[in-house]
Formats: sequence, structure tokens, C-alpha cells
Amino acid sequence: MILAQLRRAVPIVKEELKSMAVQINVDEHPYLREIAARSEARGEVKGKAGSLLRQIERRLGHVPRSVAERVHGTSSDDLDRWMDAVRDIPDLDDAALAAIFSPSQH
Repeated sequence: MILAQLRRAVPIVKEELKSMAVQINVDEHPYLREIAARSEARGEVKGKAGSLLRQIERRLGHVPRSVAERVHGTSSDDLDRWMDAVRDIPDLDDAALAAIFSPSQH
């Protein structure tokens, strides 16, 4: 598929795959396994970011743009830490949110 894309032959390959009994086990190919793992990790981070933003929206009523930008540009570990902090703080307001996302807390 990668070579087909480079040669702009994806539609032809797709048609051939429909008529052939082809099975590809991603786990048996090191390169495809690596691509799948990276994709899975990106999906996990994207899901955590969405959950955190929703949690903030529901508790605060809005998500400041600066917070949304930080959430979308960070690691899974940061997202976990921020989710815990947002969930654990009894009264979430703009000041508390700013403290959670301040660079000194990072």
C-alpha cells in the first residue's frame, strides 16, 4: 500500500484487494507494527485530551483558549496529571484552572 501510494496506484490496489483473499497481520511485520503502535498512542492522547476538555467544560462552563492549546500540545503523562487535578479540586474556577495549567506546575 505504501508503494502503491507513492505510485498513485491506490485505487487499483484497492480493487485488486476486493477480488483477492488477502490477509495482513500487522503484528507479523515490524514496520507495520511500529506504525500501528504510534497511531494507537496518538489516538490515546487525542482521547485523553478530549476527555479533559469536556471535564473542564462541564465543571467551569467554558475552556479558555490557552488551556485548550496546552491540552492539545502535550503528552499523555501531562494529561493524566491535569485530569486528576481538575477532578480532585472541589471548586474549579478560572484561578484554580490557571494554577493547574501554570508552567511552574509542569
